[in-house]
Amino acid sequence: MGDAVAAQRVREGRRDAFLLLVDRHGAAVHAYLRTCLTDRGEVDSLTEETFRRAYAVALRGTEPYTHWRVQLLATARGLAVSVWARDPYSVDVADGFRHWAARGGVWPLMARSALFEAYRSLPLRWQTVLWHTAVEQDGPALTTDVLGLPRGQYTAVTGRARQALREFYLDVYRRAVVRRPSCTAFVQSYSRRPAIVSAEWTRAHAIRCVRCGEVELDLSDVGYQLCAQLPAALLGWWHDPLYREARATPLPMSPPAFLHR
Repeated sequence: MGDAVAAQRVREGRRDAFLLLVDRHGAAVHAYLRTCLTDRGEVDSLTEETFRRAYAVALRGTEPYTHWRVQLLATARGLAVSVWARDPYSVDVADGFRHWAARGGVWPLMARSALFEAYRSLPLRWQTVLWHTAVEQDGPALTTDVLGLPRGQYTAVTGRARQALREFYLDVYRRAVVRRPSCTAFVQSYSRRPAIVSAEWTRAHAIRCVRCGEVELDLSDVGYQLCAQLPAALLGWWHDPLYREARATPLPMSPPAFLHR
């Protein structure tokens, strides 16, 4: 049962379906809040509040503005900001998060990259794949469960998502440089051989042309660039080392109490 189906079952009155979403995303929400706050009790409380709000959204039948993982993390971030706002100097607020919030808590980034815009233009299904595989680096089991796919389709669906991103990115850029022959030639060459651009003039052009150089940087290692650009653009606050450390050391969690009321 993928996330979308689970949410539909919740609308039909199936509370047990919501537990699937908690099982799949609870550790990530808890880990993210641990990068914002230092008090375990506050983290536990906000984790439950995050899912309480998500449950209300599912009951209303409101479609998430993005896939469930990002929507849950965005909700958690907003709740953490409210804790900081109550007492900006509280020891319960992590220093990095405090500094980010004190600077205005800018999200999404004011300057959105071409790669980010290409990502947001993809169907939600491909966005989900790219977030879970490139940013979160979740394994095949969790990723295919989120999508509601057989695990044997993981490699194929991941490849299609990255190819769709690459094609959309290059198509947009091709239209933007249609009156610049050297840039158009670069895009055509890169489209044919995205991993190895062998022509000397093509490499030289990417060095001379800032915009084509950015294209080469973005697409030479899509996974790395997605991991580097997407979290801050979508969530504003993101401390990658702390988040990965927290994900690697999950703490025990209880099922949300509101589901048993």
